[in-house]
Order: sequence, then structure tokens, then C-alpha cells
Amino acid sequence: MKNGPCTIAKWVLSALLPVSLFTGCATSRGNREHPGFIAYWPPPDNGKLRLAVKDLIDVKGVVTTGGSEFLARNSPPAKRDAACLAIARQRGVQFVGKTNTTELAVVASGINEYFGTPSSPLNPRRRLIPGGSSSGSAVAVANGLADVAFGTDTAGSIRIPAACCGVVGLKTTFGLVPLDGVYPIAPNHLDTVGPLARDVDGVVKGMDLLQSGFAARYRRAVAASPSAKKIRIGRLYIKGTAPAVDQAVDEALAAAQFEIVKLDEGFRAKWAQAQKDATTVAAVNAWIHDRQFSAAPGVTARTKTVFALGRIQYNTTYPGALRRQAEWQAIVRRVF
Repeated sequence: MKNGPCTIAKWVLSALLPVSLFTGCATSRGNREHPGFIAYWPPPDNGKLRLAVKDLIDVKGVVTTGGSEFLARNSPPAKRDAACLAIARQRGVQFVGKTNTTELAVVASGINEYFGTPSSPLNPRRRLIPGGSSSGSAVAVANGLADVAFGTDTAGSIRIPAACCGVVGLKTTFGLVPLDGVYPIAPNHLDTVGPLARDVDGVVKGMDLLQSGFAARYRRAVAASPSAKKIRIGRLYIKGTAPAVDQAVDEALAAAQFEIVKLDEGFRAKWAQAQKDATTVAAVNAWIHDRQFSAAPGVTARTKTVFALGRIQYNTTYPGALRRQAEWQAIVRRVF
């Protein structure tokens, strides 16, 4: 079959993975003066913490575009804030805008054909990808346009752009931060909201806006264990990683004096399966929640390809992926 499951799987891999480091995509409707933003609200010089919000999270009175031309043209403004913004509102934090995301947050590269693709600040002249789907949030804090940005992470969508843009991002524990008012991808299995900032201190401030009292607990934890000597870090070596990258990671962990748990080949095989399962769950749930857009005008072929794979996997690999979840959790608990 020309367009059978294998062909579609190849298409979706090219869509989901940042195969090329170059965007090949000029900024179009994105904010040229304030890269990373779909909508930027210049803040007054009032000394308040500046917060940017991924455009997957509802802000009252603003259209949540999800990085999609179709939603931007057809959705009404949000009637209320997402629940995860409640603490920020109570504290009078300065909201500075809605940040860019890959369309409907289903692609890991950060590329957005409609709003434009912000380049990674690590080397703008080479136009390196920012990573996705929380691309704009990473770029906004890297460029100093926000002190903290909220992103969402389903299958790497905070971690990947943080790595691509040289900032710090935290994927929170599933269920820790409420998802009411956050555009769904896999809300029953994987979706999380978390902070991005230029450094760890900024991420702590961001987490304190998502979970009241977090900063105080963090300070107490640091006071109780000021060094990393008793903190166990699992070290996984992945085939194909550049030797210089592995060396840099090892040197950083050694310098911090973490207790290193070297993960063996058996764990790596289980990890690889868990990664595949997570991608399956994300793709299937993207199809479940967005299949009404499979033929919608303005939705890109890249995004529709993810939906097509999800539709196929729903009856093939999805049931097994869900069954293996408890097994994988048990393996991680046993190793650590």
C-alpha cells in the first residue's frame, strides 16, 4: 500500500523529530520584534515578575490559538483563565504575552508554518530550531523578554525547547498542576504544565506560581542538603550521541558530586520501549481530541499526519502501550 501504516509512520517520525537543526522556515505572522511571542504586551517598568504563557493555556479575553491558523480564525476569546494561572493572578504578576507553539502542540521541532518559527537564541544566524512544542516560551526567557514562561509537556515539549535554547525547563509530575483551561493532547495520561526560565532560581519562582509554597520547600530542601553528594542520578547512555556531549554530561555530573547510577543495557531497552509507548499515547490522544480538524482548512499536512498515525495506532499499538505503563513505573521504582 502506498499510504499504508509504514509510510505514515515514516511521515510522522519526520514530523515529530527535529531531524534537521535548521528551521528552513522564515518568521511570518510571528512577532519579529519580540521573537517567541504570538501576542506581546509590553510591560510597564514596575519591577514585577514578567510571565509569558504558552498559547495552549487560556488567558481570559484572549483567543487560545494553539499555534493553529484554524483556531486563530475560528475560536472566540477565552471566557476565563486556565486554573494554573490562579496564583499568578492573585500575586499580581505581570503577564507579557502568549508564546508560540507548534501547531496544536503535536510536533517536537518548534516549526510553525503560520505564525513563524523563532530561531534558537544559541545561534540565530544559523537559524537553529527552538525545539517544541513550547518553542516560544523557551525563546522568550532566553531572550530576556520574560522572567518566567509557562509551557506544557506531553512527550518532551518543555524539555526539548529548554535544551535547544539553553534554558532550564521542568516537566512537573503528572496531576500536580490542574489542566482545566489547557488545550488537551493527552490529559488523562501525559499532559503537564511547567515553568521555563534562564536558570534554576527562575524555575523555582515559576513553580511557586504553579504550586503555592514550592519556593519555601525548595529552600528548606537546599538547606538540609546543600551538596549533591547524596542525590542519585540515573545515567543513561544513548546510541548515536556525540562523544563530546556524553563527556560534557559526565563531567558536569562529576563536578556536582552526584551519586551516579549507571543504567545497563536491559534498562535502556525498557526505556526505549517506554519512549515508543509515550509517543504512541501522545499521537493517539492527539487524534482523539483533534480528529475534527483532520480535514479542516488551514491545518497543515504535518499535523494531519500525526492524527493519521494516531488513528492507526488506536487499534494496533495503543492498547499495549497503556498496559505497559504500570510495568515501566515499577521498573523505575526498583532501579531508584
